[in-house]
Amino acid sequence: MDTNTTTDSFKLISNYTSDLAADTFNVLGADSMIARSDVPLEHIKIADNFMLIKKLFGFSAVRSKITFEERKYLADLNLNVLEFSTMQQINEEILQLKEWSKSGNKKLQDASSMVMQIRSKELKYLIATSYRDITSENYNGFKALSRYFAAVTKY
Repeated sequence: MDTNTTTDSFKLISNYTSDLAADTFNVLGADSMIARSDVPLEHIKIADNFMLIKKLFGFSAVRSKITFEERKYLADLNLNVLEFSTMQQINEEILQLKEWSKSGNKKLQDASSMVMQIRSKELKYLIATSYRDITSENYNGFKALSRYFAAVTKY
């Protein structure tokens, strides 16, 4: 075997394992696994609404920022606003919201729906403002939410 091929293979494997260690592949792969699991009807409706507005009208006219009450609601549930959330946090949050919406508890189902509506509103605002509120590339949770909406919608 050629030593260059062996060296290239070793570099490829070491890069792959270092990426796994850094959790980049795992977080991105989690988006597709989350979207393929049982998706509540309410999430599909919100995603359909989001994607229709995005495709038909764009977001230049939509600049509704979340209200203080919505921000407080997220804080009461111990959730960050979208512009300060990481991809992993949003993926875990989506899984939690799916569990809540499948539970028999009406309060949890309503909370799941409310949080997803707030997240949709936040994402619309971030897109309308060209993501200028994102202060760090570590806060990329909006990408996970956008991918989730794209994966579960029929549009």
